[in-house]
Amino acid sequence: MTNVDRTDEPVRGTLILATSGDEALHRVDERRDPTKLLGSGKHLALITYLAFSPGRSATREHLIDLLWANQDPVSAKHALSQAIWHVRQRIGNDALDSAGGKIALVIPIESDRDSFLQAVEQGDLEAAVRIYQGDFLPRFAAPGGAEFEQWADLERRRLRRTFVRAAEVVVRNSLSEARFREAQKLARRVRELDLQHQLGWRLVIESHLSAGDRVTAAVEADALEHLLESERQGMEPATRALVRAAREQCAPDASTDVERPDELVAELIGREREFSTIVRAGERMGQS
Repeated sequence: MTNVDRTDEPVRGTLILATSGDEALHRVDERRDPTKLLGSGKHLALITYLAFSPGRSATREHLIDLLWANQDPVSAKHALSQAIWHVRQRIGNDALDSAGGKIALVIPIESDRDSFLQAVEQGDLEAAVRIYQGDFLPRFAAPGGAEFEQWADLERRRLRRTFVRAAEVVVRNSLSEARFREAQKLARRVRELDLQHQLGWRLVIESHLSAGDRVTAAVEADALEHLLESERQGMEPATRALVRAAREQCAPDASTDVERPDELVAELIGREREFSTIVRAGERMGQS
């Protein structure tokens, strides 16, 4: 049975907004497979912006500036009206309230972004790093959407920064519990987000040192040094100390009982609640 695009009935099932990875809006019904309602583009951008805006609403003029700034006023108003019509066709006539000069999202929508932040706030950092699947709205680009892209970029950087800090805690906790493979996998995820960010490299090197894999740690240290040299980027003190430790432990005359850098492993263990408090403070600053 094919899923019908248009619905005049109230939304049935749960609407799930995925903002990372395969960005889309899905309807999830336990009786059937998830239905993709909106893919990457301005219609999804409209729903996303409303979902995360104060009061879940915005003025028509602001939405036009966000997504249709390249059009003349008459064409832009028409484009917004068409977008509202399209969204209603896809997810239900009751989805948006367009009374007055504002557009409001008036039906519940769950999102990976909100689930991620909630897990962080509750101190469940392992759940948080599982939920985070990559950058916020990584594929959006559209004519007239420069202001929306700026908003998305700020959100993208904030969420990435929160993920990196959460992942650092989880990696260190994993190392303290000898879950070396898990630590190494997550450390690589952090590094892949931004190869210029030295923390990700340090977590990778540290996870291999803690596992006793000194050769790989030394190889990673060499790769980092070459990258920094090619980019003419200085090595941070913490990075320099860890690179030196990796090379010393891999040296032919290194003692087999060289102490691992456990002081680094222990740095953030047990600080999940403290971390969530910092995140909540950042949330309040971002809303001010």
